[in-house]
Amino acid sequence: MVRAFLTGVGLGWGSGISPGPLMMLVASSALRGGVAAGARASMAPLFTDGPILVIALLTTSRLSPTVQTVMLGIGAIYLVALGLGEFRGVLAGENKLLAPDSKVNYGGFWKAVAVNWTSPHVWMFWFTVGAPKVAGYPERVDAAAFLIGFYLLLIGVKLTIAWIVGSNAHRLSETSYRRMVMAGGFGLIAFGLFLGLEALGII
Repeated sequence: MVRAFLTGVGLGWGSGISPGPLMMLVASSALRGGVAAGARASMAPLFTDGPILVIALLTTSRLSPTVQTVMLGIGAIYLVALGLGEFRGVLAGENKLLAPDSKVNYGGFWKAVAVNWTSPHVWMFWFTVGAPKVAGYPERVDAAAFLIGFYLLLIGVKLTIAWIVGSNAHRLSETSYRRMVMAGGFGLIAFGLFLGLEALGII
């Protein structure tokens, strides 16, 4: 159970800090509407991931264990690629916390829900990593521990970003954020390698 929880925590951290449409919505909502607005946008995964996870589980449960293992291996490669992409984005100066055009209204809870529901990254994650992991745990308590750890960090990181942006507005340091992005990228790579070794039966 502890291992499942820590796996969820690691994946939740990497996913939570990764730059993307939802992160931009959280930051811009907090910038325009304060911490509360950013916090509402941060909650979008709780309303969107459930149906996606159910669909992914119904699909993967009909596959053979070998195919599920292959999917987990693909998910591991996907996580490593995402992590490397975070480092590349930071080095290229592409990862920005705040929207470059402050006149664009990115905020809103329902817009965050729509963005998260239609994001290919969310679907890719649950089909290649999340669902195979949840389905692979022999005990329900392990699956629950994985999901609890994942969402504690996923939502917690985004709530922290909302608080930082809402409290500091334009005084927020991009350097600090870039360091967090790199830490998230390292986490994605580390857990991608961990899942890869697990899929190969090494650990």
